Amino acid sequence: MFVRLLNRSTRRRHLIFLFLLAGLLAGDGGVRPAQAQQADVAETDATIQVETKPGKSPTRAQLYSLGGTLVPVVLGAAMDKERDDVRVPLWIAGTLVGPSVGHFYAENISQALTGMGLRLGGGALGVLGGAAVLDAALGGDSSGGGGAALFLAGGLTILISGGYDIFTADDAARDYNEAHGLKAHVGPAVGPQGEQLGLSLKVQF
Repeated sequence: MFVRLLNRSTRRRHLIFLFLLAGLLAGDGGVRPAQAQQADVAETDATIQVETKPGKSPTRAQLYSLGGTLVPVVLGAAMDKERDDVRVPLWIAGTLVGPSVGHFYAENISQALTGMGLRLGGGALGVLGGAAVLDAALGGDSSGGGGAALFLAGGLTILISGGYDIFTADDAARDYNEAHGLKAHVGPAVGPQGEQLGLSLKVQF
């Protein structure tokens, strides 16, 4: 009788030990998938790039160059011939500075100054050519070929440079936006213990 009770007590202890061992194994197995999931999320961090709203308007930049050219020239042409003291400065401002206004707005200072320099050189060629043609006409020389060529070269320089600055002012604004725009990177993030899953935002200037 005593042996039977001893065997039953031993069996109970073995069963309790097996239950405890099974519980420990189950608890360990429940932790590992969470850690593996955390590692997988960290390794597959695919960020999304988001750009902010542009700071310069390409349409406005082009309108500034076009308006800065046409408005002074049209106003000067509409004035009386006796107002040359106002007409001439308006024409000079419209042809030399006007096309560069959009580039100044887009902070493309190098191109704005380059265009102004080219048109200033073209204007100088035109003045020299016109003076040569006038001298040839006053001296009785009806050809004046060299002066006419200089006058034509100066006019073409002003026209081509002005048109180029007007039609590329919108590109200058786009380049500014691309160079100075803010960039935000969004990606998944996991909490320190693997129980929280969210998004992380990184802003780059």
